[in-house]
Amino acid sequence: MPNIPETLFPKNSRTGSRGFTLLEVMIALAVFAVASAALLSALGGNSRQAAYLEQRTMASWIARDAIMEVLIAPQWPDIGRTSDEVTLGDRRWELTRVVEATASEHLRRVEVFVAPVAGSFALRQQDHLAHLVGFRGEH
Repeated sequence: MPNIPETLFPKNSRTGSRGFTLLEVMIALAVFAVASAALLSALGGNSRQAAYLEQRTMASWIARDAIMEVLIAPQWPDIGRTSDEVTLGDRRWELTRVVEATASEHLRRVEVFVAPVAGSFALRQQDHLAHLVGFRGEH
């Protein structure tokens, strides 16, 4: 071995070997454990957020489809509230449509709410994941 200064690798006075002390190894392991825990926590949060955003995206697709069905339907929508259960992405969703009269008798307000069916896959408990409002004029 080339001539290396003793200050870089001091010899152990009892055995003459060089290396890390038990305290140094324990500190290194503690630092590694804390860093690993922080990384795993961040990854878990990211995956939960991605799943939640997937749910919101699917719910918004259902809400847009429901609004479009009312807008392109040949019949004038009846005033009132209706609820249906739809399936998208192997998941069950509760779709609620509320049709209301407006100040103009030739215009109806259509409000749509989409939520996971109770007791199903929802990551967060809330009233609905998507909410859209549209207006339908009488032809």
